Amino acid sequence: GGNLFEELTSSSNLALLTRPKTGWSNGIFDLNNDGWKDLFVASGDVMDPRGSFRERVPMTNSLFVNLKNGKFADATPTAGPDFSTLKGVHRGSAFGDIDNDGRLDLVVTELNGPLRLWRNASPVPNHWLLVHVTGRKSNRDGMTAKIKVTTDSGSQWNIVNTAVGYGCASDKRVHFGLGKDDTVRELIVTWPSGIVQKLTDVKVDQIRKVEEPAS
Repeated sequence: GGNLFEELTSSSNLALLTRPKTGWSNGIFDLNNDGWKDLFVASGDVMDPRGSFRERVPMTNSLFVNLKNGKFADATPTAGPDFSTLKGVHRGSAFGDIDNDGRLDLVVTELNGPLRLWRNASPVPNHWLLVHVTGRKSNRDGMTAKIKVTTDSGSQWNIVNTAVGYGCASDKRVHFGLGKDDTVRELIVTWPSGIVQKLTDVKVDQIRKVEEPAS
């Protein structure tokens, strides 16, 4: 019973921040590893519904950082000179740690333009964990496995799923930003088979491989 969703677009500042642009592919990820999910939006104009032949209007993409108080701020101007000025008719976006440094990178597609790779070069020295699961009794990719990590600051949850954004598939490895916490006290994987696997005192700043037990 009870309500499952609460409308927070206005109170989170996102109604005002996103109004000037058309949003296509969105991704909710911790892009600065502080333990709080941020929001990336790939933007690009659409065709006039009346069938006119006007040119599409190129736009910059947007990055909104989580302020940890239920609100977001526009971090696009400080995300890099190219990020904040390079315009295009963007559509799809995929997310993953391409260079395995613990910071999530972006790949964005553009109509009649090049695919663009945005490498995350954030200087913030926060900790992270990337969990790479392999199923045995479950499907080999471990799709839909639920992952919970607990540190001194609390718990985070995520799911193994590549279907993020619009028209793209993202890295199946599950990323957790951990802020200043230097140990994962507990890592729990609930596999699609129903098997629950628990690991304790997991080191941070690593790609942790987890294989499903036989039973």
